[in-house]
Amino acid sequence: QKNLVQFTADKDIRTPHACLEGGCGSCKCRLLDGKVEIVPHDALSEEEIAKGIILACQAKPKSNFIKISYDLEWTQQIKSAVKLFMRISF
Repeated sequence: QKNLVQFTADKDIRTPHACLEGGCGSCKCRLLDGKVEIVPHDALSEEEIAKGIILACQAKPKSNFIKISYDLEWTQQIKSAVKLFMRISF
């Protein structure tokens, strides 16, 4: 089964990612709705996990509807955070 990064790529939706192995944390996002299976990884702290942060490259959908939020901080170009809400139907 595909993870969220693979699924969004198949739908021509660009999402942040790099290693695709759960090590870098560049695909961190917050699960707002739906259920995912999480593959073990090292990029998230226990505090982040408790807050509902997941790695899209390690999350496999387990419900028909998933809603996630990416908090992107552009430290050199933009000084505020931009939120991209994505609704994905399976």
